[in-house]
Amino acid sequence: MTTLPALVPEVSADLSKAVAGESVPVYGGDYGVEFRDRWRCPSVVPLSLRDEANTVLEKARVALTPPTSQDVTKWLVALGLLVASKMTEADARAKVAAFVPLIDHPAGCFTSDSLKRAAKRFDWWPSFKELSAFLDAEAKPCRDVVARLEILASARPMLVAPGREASGPKASPERIDEIMGRFRQMVAKNATG
Repeated sequence: MTTLPALVPEVSADLSKAVAGESVPVYGGDYGVEFRDRWRCPSVVPLSLRDEANTVLEKARVALTPPTSQDVTKWLVALGLLVASKMTEADARAKVAAFVPLIDHPAGCFTSDSLKRAAKRFDWWPSFKELSAFLDAEAKPCRDVVARLEILASARPMLVAPGREASGPKASPERIDEIMGRFRQMVAKNATG
């Protein structure tokens, strides 16, 4: 996963920790156990953390800027050279020309590291669907970090003295999930009639 310090190196440990997700096991299906990233906004967002999230958010959003068509073209041509050895030059030009205007992934997806991962993944020129799925996976960690920063930056801060926690009872994650499940059921019930 792309971490906040990887996007914006000069962040505090508190903000980095607040943005980080945890890998949790998810059970079920034909695959048994799968680990997924789960994130919850901290229950207490000090004013200083919210302010830092606002400052860092603009820098992190830079990673989501769209690439130039030249950058996408160079990346696709390099991918074609690595995986499509039997493709004619005319076919390669046509495919690149068709793909470039449709790609809407951030510039950070078109790096030499992502090119290496793509070349290892594809044995031949990928379909647009396959390439989009690959680029979605490349962009997801960065998009997740920016989305989490947006939530933290707009959170209603709790003014807490340094070294003290907010008072009051704390619900367990299981209890919160139970309450949210009931809430979703009530919303669904009200929506259907």
